[in-house]
Amino acid sequence: MQGAALPPCGAALPVLLFLHYSQIIRYEEVSLARQFGGLYAAYEARVPRLLPDRQSLRRLRRAVGEFSVNRDGLRHNALYLLFIPGFLLSAATGKLLWAVAVGLPAVVDWAVVHTKIGTAGESSPSAPKDESGPMAASRPPRVFRSVLYAQCWEDPEIDRKAFNLSRQDSLFSITSGGCNVLAFLVDDPGRVIALDLNPRQNHLLRLKMAAFRKLPYRSVLEFLGFRASSLRLETYAVLRPLLEAHPRRAPVP
Repeated sequence: MQGAALPPCGAALPVLLFLHYSQIIRYEEVSLARQFGGLYAAYEARVPRLLPDRQSLRRLRRAVGEFSVNRDGLRHNALYLLFIPGFLLSAATGKLLWAVAVGLPAVVDWAVVHTKIGTAGESSPSAPKDESGPMAASRPPRVFRSVLYAQCWEDPEIDRKAFNLSRQDSLFSITSGGCNVLAFLVDDPGRVIALDLNPRQNHLLRLKMAAFRKLPYRSVLEFLGFRASSLRLETYAVLRPLLEAHPRRAPVP
């Protein structure tokens, strides 16, 4: 879209972007095929690489029916949505001022209003009322009711290669569901520190650690949901005495 607002040489920009992303996609396809094998081959045969084909266009009606945009998603992308008509007006009039004028409300919303939400001193009404300890004195700001991460990175294998951990290293990580934190233990670092604003994430990590210590491999898979099981509450009763006092008081969903 920016290419339309540039001099005639800007017309080459979409072509260059197409070539650039096509090359990146081919590189990713090799890695995905190596990792997922036949599953990715089936996906690749069903989904076009970059541009839609006849089959994908036939599925468009069903896809549109499943597509939804909530207010939060629309607001977080308003910066780009408003700049598109701004660039078109700039291309038609030759004045960049139109892009600035049309996109300015989105910039104000993101830089001022969103920042205000993120720094508000109110506590989250959804936070548990019976918490004790350090987290009780400092509640997360309102932004954590709706936005936690702009991106979620879930590939500990790449992280492990990048960190090249050893017994001399101390690792700090956001707890989240505890999966990455536990994966880093494969490299036997000297210390792993897990911290999360949501205490329930820390409770979940302690529960997983108790499962690994107490249960056989098959039971771990069943308790964590990788295999069907009708005994999770009974298994939790076995693990509960291994938890510290505060995680034991946390309600079971």
